[in-house]
Amino acid sequence: MPLRGRWLFALLLGCAWPLGEASAQSPAPAALSVETVGATEGIVGQALTVVVVVRNRGAMAAERVRLEERLPADAHLVRAEPPPDDFHDERLAWDLGTVEGGGERRLRLVVEPGREGDFQPAAALTHSQSSWKARVTRPRLSVTLTGPETVMVGDRATFELRIANSGSGVATGLLIHEELPPGLRHAQGRTIEADLPRLLPGETKTIALDATAVQPGPQVNEVRVTADGGLVTSARVELLVVPPGLRLRLTGPDQRYLGRAAEFDLEIVNGTDAPTNHLVVECQIPEGMRFLLASDAGHHDAGRPLVSWNLELGPRERRGLAVRVAGDSVGTMHCRAFARADGLAETAASASLEVGAAPMILLEVRDAEDPLRVGQETVYEIRVVNQGMVAGTNLRLTAMATEGLMPVEGTGPSNGRVEGQVVRFELLPRLALRAEAVYRVKARATKAGEWRLNVQLFSDQLRQPVCASETTHFWED
Repeated sequence: MPLRGRWLFALLLGCAWPLGEASAQSPAPAALSVETVGATEGIVGQALTVVVVVRNRGAMAAERVRLEERLPADAHLVRAEPPPDDFHDERLAWDLGTVEGGGERRLRLVVEPGREGDFQPAAALTHSQSSWKARVTRPRLSVTLTGPETVMVGDRATFELRIANSGSGVATGLLIHEELPPGLRHAQGRTIEADLPRLLPGETKTIALDATAVQPGPQVNEVRVTADGGLVTSARVELLVVPPGLRLRLTGPDQRYLGRAAEFDLEIVNGTDAPTNHLVVECQIPEGMRFLLASDAGHHDAGRPLVSWNLELGPRERRGLAVRVAGDSVGTMHCRAFARADGLAETAASASLEVGAAPMILLEVRDAEDPLRVGQETVYEIRVVNQGMVAGTNLRLTAMATEGLMPVEGTGPSNGRVEGQVVRFELLPRLALRAEAVYRVKARATKAGEWRLNVQLFSDQLRQPVCASETTHFWED
């Protein structure tokens, strides 16, 4: 029967997809039939060949087609082409998969009847037919909430809310609900709600949530996010609201190489409604670091070592300071700062810096002669020079010859082992700063051409191997 008009299919999982306009004439559905063909007479105990034909007379494919054939009692199966996927007692079954519209499948059975009478196997077909398909998806929400560790009464606390959809479907109808703790307040009150229409798969939304600190003490800020389909997720962050007074923050880079300058920034805040009296800010320079420069006329006391400032801050005033240092030794450096003033409690802050050494290994490969006659030996000299800032440890050198070049021997500060076209040198435990190690590989060419020796060097200080190569020309008369 012809279909007219516009049809929509809605999958009730929070989303709906329009399927567009139906065709004027739907294709004919799958129409499966099974037919058994064979000789009309047989003899007990003698082989009888039977052909089973499965046809799809419709225009639409039939999916997951399964044929079951039940043999008469006392019948013996000699063979089946193709073999059945399941064979139990007299029941045979084949999973035929998809039979396209107008297509057919043939199966050949050889059986021996076990008794007189009518010999009639029973065949049955099952299948599923698909005229449309829908993509079923599922959104997956996750939230993270970050904010300051401490905030002073009267100051603003800014929280960052990140909502991510790691699922395969669109998240819709998102509602953000935040219930502020007693120590925080917002212009809308303690309860804040916001809508987010949708979040695509793989999408992340970042939202800033501001509040004002109004009451000292530990606080827990929690945000709950819901979405269509019963999705619920939440996140929380803890912070400390401190009474009005001095507040100090110290920040700096996470890492630097030896000798490279690193700048630490200090922020001092007067959180009171009165000016400070005799305010002193100090920054301790850890052992292994060298003082370079201080802002705002900061005084460097080399004997302690310490950088200090004498300041005056007005009510609710803040000031930025900086100190520049450099690392003279490898390791984790802990920098601490302090601030104190008359009538106010001392406050402190800290920051850490990882000082590392830049690995700089020079690798060179040179052949002794070029060109050479096929069969002649040449020696490749491999120089390893430590140009970095620290000693290299556990150096591993490998030389690999290309086709036509055959290594003969490997010598150097560690022994070389020839394995076909590869020479592997034993571990070199240490290469001192500015030291040099020289390896040699003796090789000969087996045929004419341009052949290359590739060298790789690994060490504890290298994230990626250092590579070098040398090409030699070989000729023959």
